Amino acid sequence: MIRSCFRLFAIVSLICGIASCSSYHDDAPDASEERSQLTDVTITFTDLDINIVPDVSRATASEAKLSRILLTIFDASGNSVYTTTQTSSDANFGTISTPLHVGSYTFSAVAVGSTESTVAIADNATATFSSNPPFATYSTTKEVTIAGNSSQEVTMAFGKRITTTLGITITDDTPSEVQKMQIIVSPSASKPTSYSIAPSTGFASDTWRYERTIEKATTFTGTKYGLMFFLTSATQQLDFTVNMLSATGEVLYTRTKTGVTFNKSASTNATGTFFSSTSGITFTFDTADPPATEISLN
Repeated sequence: MIRSCFRLFAIVSLICGIASCSSYHDDAPDASEERSQLTDVTITFTDLDINIVPDVSRATASEAKLSRILLTIFDASGNSVYTTTQTSSDANFGTISTPLHVGSYTFSAVAVGSTESTVAIADNATATFSSNPPFATYSTTKEVTIAGNSSQEVTMAFGKRITTTLGITITDDTPSEVQKMQIIVSPSASKPTSYSIAPSTGFASDTWRYERTIEKATTFTGTKYGLMFFLTSATQQLDFTVNMLSATGEVLYTRTKTGVTFNKSASTNATGTFFSSTSGITFTFDTADPPATEISLN
């Protein structure tokens, strides 16, 4: 796959003037004049890398197929002083304006390319997802000191997506009794009510069960089906199971692979026969870093 850098811009304008301070929550009523100052700051989100085929181009947030941008700003005490969520339907998608006092802050941002999972930035070290993350999921944080009496520019680099992908492609004919495909990563782990990551690294706080069930349209043959998930480190060994189910959910066929090495921001693709008695699936690791690696299910 070919990676392409996409750029999106978020501008946080800090409007000078003591009159605007009345709209701000100030924990210290006797704050000094220094504390009450507001400074103009511009925040730019850069280096949004997305793997696309067949060509390489540079795009805006809308062209990159992002659906939401979340930004939360925390003060030195860890209190949220500003939070906002933009969607791709907003006229000003990619541009955010808010006043900030001078001081030290943590800027935390998450960008996603789907509305299927509810995303929230819980605190300056945690972002949560209500379900499996979208393929295009990005996060970043930055420690920022806002100074008075001058304009300021802050650049926050998203970099690569923080998700890992398992792709399954079946090459032999799908039996008529098979009506659903179930893909499970870490089948022996527990499934949480929400998945939490550190926005600064994109790593999950624990190893959880991720699963997806796909209803058959006409066949499962020849189409790649994927499941996105988070790792707890840049490289992690995990088990996964693929079940083929009846209309009532009965497991008709199953394949399990243990100790597979997954890489953050990369895809592991399994392609081969599934229903044959001599079934053997070959797994290829699709990543721009190490050379592709193949493993056998047998």
